Amino acid sequence: LRYLRDLTFHLQVTPSVLRIFNLLLVFAFSAHYVANAWMIVAGNPDGLDDGSLYLRALYWTVTTMTTIGYGDITPHTNNQILFVIFIEIFGAGIYGYVIGVMASLIANIDVAKNSFQQKIEQVEAFLRYRKVPQGLQKRVRDYFEYLWRFRRGHEEAAIADSLPAQLWSDIGLHLNRDLLERVPLFRNAPEAVLRQVVLNLQPVILQPGDVVFEAGEIGMDVFFITKGSVEVVSADRSVSYAVLGEGQYFGEIALLHSVPRTATVVSLDWCELYRIDKATFDKVVKRFPAFAEEMHAIAAERRKNDQSS
Repeated sequence: LRYLRDLTFHLQVTPSVLRIFNLLLVFAFSAHYVANAWMIVAGNPDGLDDGSLYLRALYWTVTTMTTIGYGDITPHTNNQILFVIFIEIFGAGIYGYVIGVMASLIANIDVAKNSFQQKIEQVEAFLRYRKVPQGLQKRVRDYFEYLWRFRRGHEEAAIADSLPAQLWSDIGLHLNRDLLERVPLFRNAPEAVLRQVVLNLQPVILQPGDVVFEAGEIGMDVFFITKGSVEVVSADRSVSYAVLGEGQYFGEIALLHSVPRTATVVSLDWCELYRIDKATFDKVVKRFPAFAEEMHAIAAERRKNDQSS
């Protein structure tokens, strides 16, 4: 069983499916041993070969343990009758237990989906109670549909909270190291800094047409695109400056200066981003004086270039 648990872990089999398989395995082994015991008790009065004798004994065992009992193979001696009584009681108990557990597992084989569906129903009840317009209700439903289709309903923040900081930072670095190192500010950053940044990244999901920020807003965040694409446009949206996609970033100047945004950014399709705000980034930087000095130097250089231009 331990080997099977290790195997199913590597195959990513769900616990419910594993429990069903274990129950079937226990039933199969029980039937095998009972069949062998019946062969000893009943003997071989018909002179069958070993294979046929075992098959008949297994057939009798399964029909008896599953309470079918066709009656074509019956006990004749007192020992056989006592054995059959014991197996009937034992078989009825174990068969009823197996069926009950399997029914429960099948009903709850996808616990995540059931839990997620309950959450959707609660949100929809709230929207109906507060008489939210149908258009907004559809956007909420679309969001949950996307969340289930691509993330199986898992919210990254909840997963992060359930894991130790060290383990989550390892996962975050594995997933986002290349993305962070594309940003000039982080290109030469020590790994300790990257770990702290990863721990403070906040996931953002955008629907098509959502505005990330408007031109003229004071910049307070930098964004990293992990899926989808956004368009950088002028304040009146008449001019398109660029389209940014997976693996790119925008708004990094906000980590150095809280200055107004020079353009509007709009999502073109379903997008998944990470963001970190300046206040959080400043707290991270303060813990690493050498990196803080480098950031101040970059900020001073940026201010100098902005003034000269």
